[in-house]
Amino acid sequence: MNSGFFTSTGGVIFVLVLLGSGIYVLINSIRRRRQGEASLAWPTIEGTITSTWIEEDYTEDDDGHRSYTYAPRWQYQYTYIGQTHTSDQITYGTTKGYSSQRKAQEALNQFPLHSQVQVCYNPGNPSESVLIPGAKGTLIGVMIGAIMIVAALVMTMIGFVSR
Repeated sequence: MNSGFFTSTGGVIFVLVLLGSGIYVLINSIRRRRQGEASLAWPTIEGTITSTWIEEDYTEDDDGHRSYTYAPRWQYQYTYIGQTHTSDQITYGTTKGYSSQRKAQEALNQFPLHSQVQVCYNPGNPSESVLIPGAKGTLIGVMIGAIMIVAALVMTMIGFVSR
């Protein structure tokens, strides 16, 4: 019996997880890209920034060293045909994280607290909205998902050939 990577249960699980993750990333990125492209044609309505904050996240290496990222976040409200909607969806594209709190704080100035903003809303579903229409950066997700799928398929083919 061959005890190689591709015939082991762990190898099969790894390839399945890689394939499933690739499919998820690909589908999600395509969906966000389509939503972003559609948002370019949405009408706008005036809204108000109701909350701003900085979201802090970190990764830790094997030596316990932490690398922090800081992402500006906003929440806004708008009223459409008498119904108030609240959202924190800024764009369907990628949102930027910063290596310093100062830079993230500066980015918050793009939409200051209590400022009036133009909200792009989906006329078919007015509770769906963005402040920045489009889908900047979603192509990267499509490519990553496709690469993951191809890698899983290549690993599967190598596994079958090596048997």
